[in-house]
Amino acid sequence: MTLEAQGIISGYKEIEILHGASIAVGDAHIVALLGPNGSGKSTLLKTIFGFLKPRSGKILFDGEDITGLPPESMLSKGMAYVPQERTVFKYLTVLENLRLGGYLLSKDELGRAIERVYRIFPFLQDRGNQRASSLSGGEQRMLEIARALMMHPKLILLDEPSANLSPKMVDAVFKEVQRLTREERISFIIVEQNVVKAIDVAENVYVLDMGRVALEGKKNEILDVPKMRALYLGS
Repeated sequence: MTLEAQGIISGYKEIEILHGASIAVGDAHIVALLGPNGSGKSTLLKTIFGFLKPRSGKILFDGEDITGLPPESMLSKGMAYVPQERTVFKYLTVLENLRLGGYLLSKDELGRAIERVYRIFPFLQDRGNQRASSLSGGEQRMLEIARALMMHPKLILLDEPSANLSPKMVDAVFKEVQRLTREERISFIIVEQNVVKAIDVAENVYVLDMGRVALEGKKNEILDVPKMRALYLGS
C-alpha cells in the first residue's frame, strides 16, 4: 500500500488552508502529522479522504489517481477515516455500530468482517449487545477504529485519537494502532496534539505550519532538528 499526496492546495469556500502540502505513506507504516492549531492537519485528512476537493495537486493511492473522488469511493478502495469528533451511535449496541461500518458489504461479507473485528478486539464481542454509551471514552474510540476495520482498509486516517482521553486510555489506543500495523499490515496517518506520543509510535513525521510542510523525516531524525525541539518539545 502506498499513498502520495502531492502539492495539495485546499480549503473551505474562498479560504485557502493548504498551500502545496505533500506527504507520503508506505505499506504498514504509521505517519504522524503534527503542527499547531490551524496549520491544516485535519484539512489535509479531509482532502485525502474526499470530503474536500483539492483546488490543485494530486492524490495517488496504490499508484491510482484518486484526486477528488468522494468518500464512498475511498472506502471501497481500502481507505477509512476516523474523525476527531466522537461518532459512535451511543444508543445502538456495539454490534449495531459495527454493522453500520459494513453497510456496503453483502450479508456473508458482513458476517466475516464482524468475526474478524471480534478476533482483533475480543472485548467488543463480550459487549456486543451492550449500548455503545456503556463503553468508556477510550473503548468508544477503539469501537470507532473497529468500525473502520469493517471494510478491510489498507490505510486509516485517524484524527486526534487522544482527544479527551485519560493517559492510560491514550496508551491503550496507541498500542492498538501499533498492533494493527504490525499484525494486520494496516497503515495510519495520525493527526495528534500529543507530540511525544505521536512521534513515539510513528515511523515518519510531517510537521505542518501555515498550510505547508515545514519539517519532515523519520522520527529519529526529526527529534534532532533544533526547530522541532524548540517549537514542539520545549527544549
